[in-house]
Amino acid sequence: MVEVGIFLTMFVTIPIVLFTIILLLGNKLSKFTKRRVAEGKDILVIGGNLKQAKNYWKDNKHRYAGYNNVYFPNEISLKGFDGRRLVIILCGNYHENKITDSPVLSIYKQFGAVVIKE
Repeated sequence: MVEVGIFLTMFVTIPIVLFTIILLLGNKLSKFTKRRVAEGKDILVIGGNLKQAKNYWKDNKHRYAGYNNVYFPNEISLKGFDGRRLVIILCGNYHENKITDSPVLSIYKQFGAVVIKE
């Protein structure tokens, strides 16, 4: 009987401890989820201007492993992507860029594009 009690205690205690660790490391795990989000997808990096977007990508591309292609779009090159396979990274002063008001970008969001604001 004592052995059964110890066995059951282990199965109850271990999941509670693991759950607590996951809660405490929540911010650190978000970095891993960002990395996993980009696997096999195309990435659009949108900043206040082209230079800002390229500098952001140069400094942070290691955080998004497994991506297919990276694009720095203007309004002309924004069409032709599959919204289900798209990660949109908004960085810096992205609100100053005219692309963020584009109806094409909002359609991508409706079709399931992942949007990450940095």
